[in-house]
Amino acid sequence: METEAADFIDHYLKGFGPKQSRNLLQGLGLTKYEIPIDSRITKWLKDFGFPVTLSADALGDLEYYKFVSRGFRELCAACDIYPCVLDAAIFSSFDS
Repeated sequence: METEAADFIDHYLKGFGPKQSRNLLQGLGLTKYEIPIDSRITKWLKDFGFPVTLSADALGDLEYYKFVSRGFRELCAACDIYPCVLDAAIFSSFDS
């Protein structure tokens, strides 16, 4: 349901992309599984040993974004943690 809502926003609201649509939903407190994937997430995944080369620039492509998002969700499921919780932990780890 979250993915469909994010895709709807991405498709119908001018200027929104995959990240911005998920950012909006997260800001409204409506997501647990869909997160805004950005350079912080891709850097963390790379440092963690994500098995695919990641490009923050390519995240504007919806299919690539969904591919990375699925991998992130699978990692979270294996750790029994919601993606929004890991996202918050990664985000705060970059703050000084």
